[in-house]
Amino acid sequence: MKEKEFLSHINENTGLIWKLLHLYFQEEDAKRDMFQEVVLQCWAGRNNFRGDAKVSTWIYKVALFTILASQRKNAKHQHAPLAEADEKHLVTEGEARADQSEALYRCIQRLKDVDKTIITMHLDGFSNPEIAEFLGVSINNLNVKLHRVKESLKKQLTNE
Repeated sequence: MKEKEFLSHINENTGLIWKLLHLYFQEEDAKRDMFQEVVLQCWAGRNNFRGDAKVSTWIYKVALFTILASQRKNAKHQHAPLAEADEKHLVTEGEARADQSEALYRCIQRLKDVDKTIITMHLDGFSNPEIAEFLGVSINNLNVKLHRVKESLKKQLTNE
């Protein structure tokens, strides 16, 4: 993969990388540093991309593995609790949707890394066979895990 093609793919998938970073890191500096690390790892592995999957899937996988490796190495990057929203003000419909999204985001952040990966990929539109292959599990196993993650999120959201 040539430099120009590589940069084009990174630019097309920047949002995907940032979405993962927001789920795993709270501090903006940590997110920026890890974004650079993800791009560096993609660059280093660009010649290993065989084209069997979509480039976005490959970038997603590199980003996720880079983030998880960093999480294992650095205990200081563990999740800090998010500040609770001020519930005293009146809420418009748009703010209500934003609050619901933020609540879902907080619940996803609390999940185990594997569960977080499953639900994030599901919400990002990956098919169950793609997710199963990515995780190295059977489709039936993935379906059970996905169901359990959804149930866990429903329970958490009810308690929010």
